[in-house]
Amino acid sequence: MVIKKFPRKIAKILIFISNGFVFYFLYILAKYGFKMAEGGKVQLSTALNTSMKWWLMAVPASAVICMVMLLCKMILDVRRENLDEILMSEEVVDTVRREEGLDF
Repeated sequence: MVIKKFPRKIAKILIFISNGFVFYFLYILAKYGFKMAEGGKVQLSTALNTSMKWWLMAVPASAVICMVMLLCKMILDVRRENLDEILMSEEVVDTVRREEGLDF
């Protein structure tokens, strides 16, 4: 990975900045998703005969859940010293597979 060629401190800053951009995107998705869902309350789903608001709420709800997960990851990344743990490199993924017996 290109990020591993940078010094550790600069790499952590770059990772934090990129996570910040992702967080901002998710914020915009949630903000306008709630507006879109509010606009859908006057629409009616013909198949289920329910308001489209509830179906359109999937977008902002998912964005908020992703924001919480990303915020937790960013907090953990600040505490981590090893770049491989932050980047979830192949060695870490292989270790998790081996120890947990997972197949993904």
